[in-house]
Order: sequence, then structure tokens, then C-alpha cells
Amino acid sequence: MGPKHKTDRARSLFGLPLPSPGTKFVLALGSLYLSLGAGLAWLAIRGLRSSADGLPIGSLAVGALCGLLLAIGVRVILQRHRIIGEAAHRRGIEALRARRFAESREHFTRAKILISEDWEPHYHLGLLEAQEKQSAAQALAHFKAGLLLAPDEPTLLFAMASIEDDLGKREQAQARLRALLATHPEHADAHCLLGCLQEQAGDPERAVLHYRQALDVNPDHPTALQNVTRLAQQESAPPLSRVAGINS
Repeated sequence: MGPKHKTDRARSLFGLPLPSPGTKFVLALGSLYLSLGAGLAWLAIRGLRSSADGLPIGSLAVGALCGLLLAIGVRVILQRHRIIGEAAHRRGIEALRARRFAESREHFTRAKILISEDWEPHYHLGLLEAQEKQSAAQALAHFKAGLLLAPDEPTLLFAMASIEDDLGKREQAQARLRALLATHPEHADAHCLLGCLQEQAGDPERAVLHYRQALDVNPDHPTALQNVTRLAQQESAPPLSRVAGINS
């Protein structure tokens, strides 16, 4: 589900449309609900303390209303945070594509805090590290943080395998790609990267199988097409120097 669709969904609260993310109305509304709930909680507690005959029905009703208002206030504020977080994430992607790395890092970091249950900000922070060529280890750490939230996300698994390859951890990369393909056999990039790793390991025959599997999924896959054609034109293949990136 893309960010735009999630934002549209987040703008509906209890079936009512919320104002645009640029206004402060929602945050004020949530604060109002919290204030009313806290006030009613004080009245309920005062009523309970002043009663000598157990729990008066009036205090119970006030307490129930208090809890409802508190819950609505928290819900409104959390929805507001999600809208802001998703907007920051979209701006981060735009800045990353424009190679404004410092700006994109600021947006992704903010999104990571506001929508802490989503894996995408972690992925894009890792992608930012990879594109800036600052620290492959740091990129790997961001991808791992994303996997804690979405253990089976193929985008994260492929990104981790690519970084592990860059770090020289080729056995780990191959194991991760095989695990990815076990659940997502249609992942053409994973087949191609696994073919490259097999070729680097001196097994061109197995590499060709993976290249062909990538082409079965995507007949126009440029790297797989180039490599399988090259291997078909020679009797034995030297280790391949792979040039591959991570799709944002």
C-alpha cells in the first residue's frame, strides 16, 4: 500500500473526514478531547471519594464518558502524527530522488519517529546511506531495523542481501536471497543477484539457471539478459564484476 493511499485512509476518523495535514485543527481537537476527559476523570474520582455507599452510578457514567473522551483524544492525535509522518516520508523520497541527501535524511528521521510502526522510513534511511556511500554497515543497520517491523518484506530482504554482498558477506547474501525466493519466487532482481553471486563463486552453470529464472519473470531484465547472453557465447565464464543498485 503506497503512502498516498495510507494518507487518504488516515484522513478518516470514525467515518468523518479530517482537515488537510497543513492545518492545526486536528491537533487542537485531540487536545480538547484529552482536556475534557481529564476533567471528567477528576469529577468521577471526586464523586467516588465522597460516596459512602459504594460506587454511585453517576460516577461510573462520568468515568465511562471520561475514558471514551480520552480514547478519542489519543486517537485523534495519533492520526494527526501519522498524517504528518507520511507527509515527511513523501518529502524525503522526493528529496532523495533529487539527490538532496541532507534534506531527505531530515525528513526520513522525522517520519521514523512519527510513524514508528512503518518499515519504509528505515528502508529509505538505509538507501540514503548506500547512495551517499557513507557506510554500508550503517545502511545494513537501518534495513535490519525495518525487518524487525516487517520480517518478510521482500524490498528489505533484497536490500540487505545487496549490502551484504558489498560488505563481502556473500554466503549470508546467498542465504538471504534463497529465503526471499522461497516466499517470493517472482522476484526477478533476487534471481539475477543470486546468479551473479553464483558466477562469482565459480559456478556459471548454476548462475545461468538463475539468470533464466529472472528472465522468465521479466524478459527485459537488462542485467540478466546481458549476463546470460555473455555466458552463452563463451565456454567458461570468469568471475563477474557486478554493477547493481537498489531500487527506491
